Amino acid sequence: MPSASHEATADLGQSLRGRYLFDDYELDLGRGSLVRGGEEIPLRPKSFAVLQYLLEHAGQLVTRQELMAAVWPDVVVTDDSIAQCLIELRRMLGDDQRRVIRTVPRRGLIFDLPVRFEENASPASAPSRRQLFRLGWPVFVTLAVAAVLLWWSTDLHLPGGGPDDEVTEVAKPESIAVLRFTDLSPGGDQAYLADGISEEIMHILAQSPSLRVIARTSSFAVEGQPVAEIARTLDVTHVLEGSVRKQGDEIRITAQLIDAETSSHLWSRTYDRTLEDILGVQREIANNVAEAFEVVLTDKGVVNHVDPRAYQLFLEARYLHFRGGDGDLLKAKERYEASLKISPEFAPAWTGLSAASGNLLLEKQLREQDPEEYERLQEINRNATMQALRYGPELPEVQMRAARYHYFNGDLARAREHVEAALSIDPDHWLVRSALVNELTYSGQIEDAAELLRSSAQRDPLNMFLRENLVMTLVRARQYEEARVELKKISELVIVQADKPRHLDSQRARTQILTGDFEDAVASAQTLTHDSDRLHLLAIAYQGLNRETESADNLSRLIEVADDKWSALNVAEVFAQRGDIDQALSWLERLDLEPNCDTDNFAPAVYYSPFLAALDGTAEWESYRAGVLQVMRNCLLGLDLAATHPLSMH
Repeated sequence: MPSASHEATADLGQSLRGRYLFDDYELDLGRGSLVRGGEEIPLRPKSFAVLQYLLEHAGQLVTRQELMAAVWPDVVVTDDSIAQCLIELRRMLGDDQRRVIRTVPRRGLIFDLPVRFEENASPASAPSRRQLFRLGWPVFVTLAVAAVLLWWSTDLHLPGGGPDDEVTEVAKPESIAVLRFTDLSPGGDQAYLADGISEEIMHILAQSPSLRVIARTSSFAVEGQPVAEIARTLDVTHVLEGSVRKQGDEIRITAQLIDAETSSHLWSRTYDRTLEDILGVQREIANNVAEAFEVVLTDKGVVNHVDPRAYQLFLEARYLHFRGGDGDLLKAKERYEASLKISPEFAPAWTGLSAASGNLLLEKQLREQDPEEYERLQEINRNATMQALRYGPELPEVQMRAARYHYFNGDLARAREHVEAALSIDPDHWLVRSALVNELTYSGQIEDAAELLRSSAQRDPLNMFLRENLVMTLVRARQYEEARVELKKISELVIVQADKPRHLDSQRARTQILTGDFEDAVASAQTLTHDSDRLHLLAIAYQGLNRETESADNLSRLIEVADDKWSALNVAEVFAQRGDIDQALSWLERLDLEPNCDTDNFAPAVYYSPFLAALDGTAEWESYRAGVLQVMRNCLLGLDLAATHPLSMH
């Protein structure tokens, strides 16, 4: 039987018996493998096909439309499909600087190495397993922790996954938002059940690669809005809404599939069941939707067998975990434990318990106020993680929770193994994508990180944490106009002030400076409450307005409060913008990136600083910046930062 790679490349140009040779690599078409030095490099079939097409046209400009037609001839895809393949190929080829697969802005791609084709080549040497990639663990954990607090780190059923081969393919106009089902129970106490049903339907539908399903964060945020407005906000063509009414053991679920363009019901159905049938009815509703779209669903990661009582407790725990009120995390932990007493082999509950206990451990005051409780939670966290691995190793969130556990216990090698496993299971899972964004950032591939975040924002458009991260990454990639547009979207989407991203005002002032809107930047900067940030941005904005006295005054005050590495970086940026290169370099030498990986994204802030771009071309800055990049790459490997490349201006 031909391999998936054979199928993916069968209609491309050369014989399947040949091989392409370039640098010290060979792409063996007969085996469907990329080999270097006798070691096989694993590639997804679509990435293999993209590489084959680029090799066939080496040295020539290839447009993205040509690639789509060659690799996805019968499927409508977004540009994100190509972006995902390019990210994987550049990582495997070590093409951090984009010199092998070169991007020609607004035109296409060029494979820029000499390539030789040999017909009827002998089979490549036997493959051996190669590590897919190494992640920047301190950075990943920082992002994951923040995401945990916003999305409840287990996130067992966030949509977005699909078969590994075609994870990003989207057949428009088939896109859907599954809204939060309404609790119509007499006691009004079944919101947890309504939410759980909605989420599981999302999860099942998301297994189709040709159906774009909006994530929970966004689809639940539009509750109560008219269908037409929901469609515009989330950019979907269909909406699924419904209700749940539970009385005793009897449950009635109604569901309506709505055409967003006309607001007309495509179908409306009622399902009368008992709690024993809850798993089946979720699948039945999802199948009905899939039939309307004529798409195929899989059972990947779907809960099929568990005691209904345990499942009900699990849904209660997850509801509390998402809600995140005072005491909710502890209550969620207790319900996960109760669920597991009934069904001790229920992997999602073990994963939830791992996430909840891990979050409780992050509360530093617990270690100080109750050391015995802290030790007990550590043991609960360890056991929950190991049991989740025992019963659900095929779930990407289980692998990522295990990675988090081993990172916090200092075993980076085992942590990397678990992320590799998660990547092989579902490279499109949100936790895996978050880790990959940071791996790309810390390896110097900020444009690829921005591409990945753009596609994530399409799936979860109302996730303000994600959009804020996108703005920061666009600024780092020096794509200032797009960052400005994205900031405008955030301002339009934020309805409740409490939902406003933490650093939104600071990001706005920075972007206004970088796009030349200095008057607006002054107004934005003046609203900032953090002294160093406010003085820093005012000094640069006034400099842009040629108001020298005000700029110098804010710089002087900034120097007075510069008592940590972040404020020292702010001072260096102001001097760089004022053209005082010596002073800027002097302040940079004061920065302490510490002899081990920090967890606050400081090294990337230095490396990608748009305000330090004024130093580009100076030998001292280029040497220092190369050292910062080595620091970031050492973070990916878990190495001692000071051991291989001490930071220096010389």
